Amino acid sequence: MIKSLYIKNFTLIEELSVDFSSNFNIIIGETGSGKSIMIDALMVMLGNRADTDLIRSGETKSIIEGVFDINDDFKEFFIDNEIDFSNELILRREINLKGNTRNFINDSPVNASLLKQLGSYLVDFHGQHDNRILLNKNNHLKLVDSFANNYEVIKEYQLKYKELVQLNSDINSIIEQKEYNQELYKSHSNELKEIEEIKPKINEIEEINDELVLLENSEVIFNFTNSFIEIADNENDLLVSKLKEMQKINTALANIDKQFESFTHEINQSIITIKEMNSFYRNYNLDINFNELRAEELRNRLNQLKYLEKRYGSLENALNRKDELESKVGLVENYDYEIQKKKAFILLIRPGSF
Repeated sequence: MIKSLYIKNFTLIEELSVDFSSNFNIIIGETGSGKSIMIDALMVMLGNRADTDLIRSGETKSIIEGVFDINDDFKEFFIDNEIDFSNELILRREINLKGNTRNFINDSPVNASLLKQLGSYLVDFHGQHDNRILLNKNNHLKLVDSFANNYEVIKEYQLKYKELVQLNSDINSIIEQKEYNQELYKSHSNELKEIEEIKPKINEIEEINDELVLLENSEVIFNFTNSFIEIADNENDLLVSKLKEMQKINTALANIDKQFESFTHEINQSIITIKEMNSFYRNYNLDINFNELRAEELRNRLNQLKYLEKRYGSLENALNRKDELESKVGLVENYDYEIQKKKAFILLIRPGSF
């Protein structure tokens, strides 16, 4: 229901403000008093063509503004068009001499077509044999629903309809992806198979390099450790005996001056260290591996990993690519299942639709 109408600088009207009651309103007057101008202004405000010759002579801009009381039936329109809803609706239209019009619904700028669409729900202009709403077949369903008070049913239907639209959209999207990805399926499968056959591991290159250094230098390591063992074996008694003599001397001095006590531990530790080193070198020497076959195996493995590293930038990237390919290949292999699953949801919403 219209509550008020404000007109400024529209044709012959300089400024006019009209308030309407909630009951039946009648505007009367002599021919030429401006009744039709008010109707014209109202029609322009509701989206009709707005020409610059409608601006009052001598003025630069015309303004028409209307205030309406509306119910929650209009909420969907406002939500769909992202406009703030209020039960008090304000429509405003401005026309300037440049031929531009500015249109507002609740202070939100809109285009004229949207203003006209909303206006068709608000006001019915008709003559003796002309009723726009009743004759417009686009409004028939709304009138029936309004009379039957089907708003809750309509709301539920609209939610189900949106679900159906989304599911059908998902199905079409999956079909498109299937057609596209099936062309790449072979290359993706081959690429995935290549990574899976190599089975790279994070930090594996560093681990192989460390082992290769030992294997490739095993002869050098053996000779050095063997030489150390020979020196230790030949001179072990002499070294230990000299250290024990030093220990006796240090003990005698410590009895006189406690400053020498701190070296007692150091000498004892030296004797232990020499024995431990000799034992370690001997055991290490026995475990040295001269396995050239293992070294060749590691070199071949290193070449495989280097290939992946060069192709993907790092082994970590290769493993990430493997996960990505598994997802793509798995999706192609399960497209039909995904489509049937979506259709099953549609059947739950609307049985017998497929």
